[in-house]
Amino acid sequence: KITRPLSFHISPIFLRLGISANQVTLLSFCIGCIGNVLFLFGTYTSLFCGMILINISVVLDFVDGNIARYLERESIFGGFLDGFCGTIVQAFIPMCLGIGMSKSMIDMNTISISNDNLLIIGYSSTILRLLFDSIRFRYNAANLSFQIQKKSMNKKLSFSPSLNSKRFQTSNKTDAINNR
Repeated sequence: KITRPLSFHISPIFLRLGISANQVTLLSFCIGCIGNVLFLFGTYTSLFCGMILINISVVLDFVDGNIARYLERESIFGGFLDGFCGTIVQAFIPMCLGIGMSKSMIDMNTISISNDNLLIIGYSSTILRLLFDSIRFRYNAANLSFQIQKKSMNKKLSFSPSLNSKRFQTSNKTDAINNR
């Protein structure tokens, strides 16, 4: 509810600079990766800075879509790049946080989770996220393939002989005579 409306105010800046949607996607990816790397250090400062960078990355993830729609340059590659980069950044957040928190000097007395369990939770969350997104991308690809095949079949059917053709009427008369 905050990031999407914020992206509408930031998008014109990138449009004036002539930066493409795919370039914004790559910028978002780089900023998100730096945020994840900062999580690995596990200090209060690095966690805070990492969180800020991840949020900037999320806003830029909306900006790239705004730019593509505004310029009417939406593409399959752009959609793939956006989805791939967003998935990598978002999927590695739990793992990086788990590593950072497990080796940090932050007082963990407020929660009863051992360092090993933090690592297990972080790695498991990352693996499950990647698995889920892999299944989702595969489903979307299969659905897109089905839609393309369906359109292709509709075109073929529109060029096929109509039901009123002589061949169809003749075969139906023959069938009617044979079925008496």
